[in-house]
Amino acid sequence: MNQSAFQFSNPILTDVSMSLNRRFRGSGDIEIPAEFRIKIRKKKEEREAIVELTVELGADDNTMPFHISISEGSKFMWCEAADDKAPQLLKHNAPALLLGYIRPIVATLTAASPYDTYNIPFVDFTKDDETLDFVEV
Repeated sequence: MNQSAFQFSNPILTDVSMSLNRRFRGSGDIEIPAEFRIKIRKKKEEREAIVELTVELGADDNTMPFHISISEGSKFMWCEAADDKAPQLLKHNAPALLLGYIRPIVATLTAASPYDTYNIPFVDFTKDDETLDFVEV
């Protein structure tokens, strides 16, 4: 098995908050709105960057059963051979990987609530629908 030229350090949960909307009275299937924000901090002249994914789920009003805000981050590194692919990997692959760490946390939080367990669906980060904050430092 060949190791990828794109590597990451152990992801860290940097922020999480959940509030239940006790006045929520909905029933049946509810579409939970999701907003994704990607923050990339790349060091100039170095082959590494810190990527943080923040996910906002639901709303803080009576139309949704809950509101969750959660952020996960990691350092990503690559070798010279991956220099040309690094921007794409940071914008698309890194958030997809971080979402894989966020998904079970959200499922556990919602399973402990009076509402059904919520599983974040797969997200296509190549569509640029999410908010991207890219800064070279």
